[in-house]
Amino acid sequence: PSNNPLGHGSVLFASEDEACAACQTMHNQLYNSHRLKVDYAPKKVRVPKPGTGQKTTTKPRRPSPNCNLLVKNLPPDADDAWLQMTFSQYGKLTSVKLVREEDGRSKMYG
Repeated sequence: PSNNPLGHGSVLFASEDEACAACQTMHNQLYNSHRLKVDYAPKKVRVPKPGTGQKTTTKPRRPSPNCNLLVKNLPPDADDAWLQMTFSQYGKLTSVKLVREEDGRSKMYG
């Protein structure tokens, strides 16, 4: 195994049922010798910053399913097209994203 960080992406489904099916089926599947980690994306919430009265954004893990999945442990050759092709078999996707550098290389997260 290399010390290079592995990629992350996000997949947004049109329904919770479709997201649930994809999460249950794709979690721990192998892709190019990398075991995928698929989980529900945490929901961003505004909470007060302790002692300041200011608000800051935190990302607590959401206890119930939603339509947005995070896909982790992707190898560097994974791309948006692969995410689209792989996850669209579970339902209608409204968004697929890997964050990229200006030169087009993956930033290794989504």
